[in-house]
Order: sequence, then C-alpha cells, then structure tokens
Amino acid sequence: MPNFADLLKGAKSGRVQVIHEFLTNFDPSKHRLHCFYEGREDEIFYRNFISPRTEARLIGYICGNKDEVYSVFSFVARHPGCDQSLFFVDKDLSDLLREKRPAHARFFVTAYYSIENYLVQQDVLGRFCRDFIQCRGVVCDHDKACEEFGEGLRKFYDLILPIMAWVLVVRRRGQRPNLRNVELKSLFRFDEHLHICKKLKRSRIAHLCTVTGITPTPGIAGEMRAALVELRSHNPKTVIRGHFESWFFVEYIKGLFARIKTEAERQGGAASMIPAVEHTSFVPLAVVVIPPSNELDAFLVSNI
Repeated sequence: MPNFADLLKGAKSGRVQVIHEFLTNFDPSKHRLHCFYEGREDEIFYRNFISPRTEARLIGYICGNKDEVYSVFSFVARHPGCDQSLFFVDKDLSDLLREKRPAHARFFVTAYYSIENYLVQQDVLGRFCRDFIQCRGVVCDHDKACEEFGEGLRKFYDLILPIMAWVLVVRRRGQRPNLRNVELKSLFRFDEHLHICKKLKRSRIAHLCTVTGITPTPGIAGEMRAALVELRSHNPKTVIRGHFESWFFVEYIKGLFARIKTEAERQGGAASMIPAVEHTSFVPLAVVVIPPSNELDAFLVSNI
C-alpha cells in the first residue's frame, strides 16, 4: 500500500486535504463507505439513495468540481480503500466535448447534465403544492398550473438552448466560461400567467461574455446555429445545465404561490408556503420525493 507521501507526489494543493481526510478515515477493520462528490448538494442528493441500502458509516468528501473528483480518484484507485469507495460526478457537456475520462465500476456519471435535471418534474411540483402550500378560508386550486408546468418547461427549453449552444461553442474553443455568474433573472421573466419570456433587450451573447469572463470573438454566430441544431437532437435534460432548469422550477412555484396567495386574500382567506421553496433548499426538498433513476439504482445495486 503506498504511503501518504507517495500519494501526494505530483498532487495539487487543492486535492491534498481530501486525500489526507480519506487516509485518516480509512480503516479496513471498520464498516465504512467513502463517497466522493463534486459539491455539497451532490452529497445531499446521493446520500438520500445510499443510506437506506447500507449499514456502513457513510463518509462524504467534497472535492470541489468534477476535475478534482477525477484527480482524487487517480490516487484512491491505487489504494486498497478503493473497494470501499464510490465516486459521483455530473456528465455536463463531456460527451459533446468528447472528453476522455477514466471509467471504473465504482464511478458514477449522470446520464443527464447534472443531478438537478432529475428533480425538475411535474410530479415534484404537484407534490410540493400539495405538501407545502396551505390555504385557509378558501380552496387552493393549483392543478391547472401544475398541468401547465410541462408546457412552460418546454418553452424554457426553447429559450435556454441558444445559451447552451453558446456555452458549447465556447467550450469547444477551449475556453471555460464561469457559468456560476449567469443569473437567469437578468435574461428571463415570468408574466402574470406564469409564461416565461425574454427580459434582456440587448445582445445576450455580449451579456454572457461579460458575466462569464469570456472575450468576444468574431464568427461565433454561425457556430452557434450549428450547435443549436445539434443540441435539439438530444433530450433537453442531457444538454441543459441543471442549475438553469432548477431555476425555472423554483421561480415557477414561487410565482404560482404568489398568484394563489393573491387570489386567496381577494376571497378573504390566506395562503402560506411552508417550507418556502428557494434555490438553496430545492435539492434537499425535492430529492426525498423521487425514486433513483434506473442507472443510479443499477450502480448502487452493483456496488453496495
């Protein structure tokens, strides 16, 4: 078994702490399952499905992003503890970018762009409305809005796919736009009927370049048109950033609640949403109401 010094040879400082925590926690005599994730929401998501399947003590490690999960894996794969470890990453656009990544039986990659894409469902919206929105003095009628959610989501796909086409082109040009700085509320809005529409009047490409730190380059429009055709041939959930799709869900249910609350007060009643669905609470609230995907279920059956 390689010692800690051997494992750290050539390691970047950002990975050292995770590797050190793993080696500190590893004990072959203890029933433990070491799970490596990109971020905290990933841990919340996967732990919900892992915990009921094992009596092992789950130990989670937050690596920071997909590249760092793979980097940590390159070390753990040479350690006997790999047999007690699982690794989880989002697919994002890796397949379209033809990225070469190591495959391993204990490594799970989402079939969709990311974990949030699994959670954005009409059934989840209906469950949230039934469980979280409470009306007093009036009858809550949210069935029609829930039925219209699917149509609204398809409209959102049409609006967001050109942005994902830009992301794909920029990534293929070797640049890495900081998508965390993209605030969809600057680009889209919901009207009083919960229909989503464009908000930004000026060039969205210029806006995206500004907020993501990308230098505008000529000739990108033609590449974007070709990329858009390519993206439209895929399931939207496999090519649209999960944070973008979950933004639509959260803003939709917040708008729906505002409409219900206004109508309830007009009729002399009241409405409340407990707990409130926010962007920071979406994953913890939604993951408990869905089953695992077929591919995740098969992975966990094979490895636990």
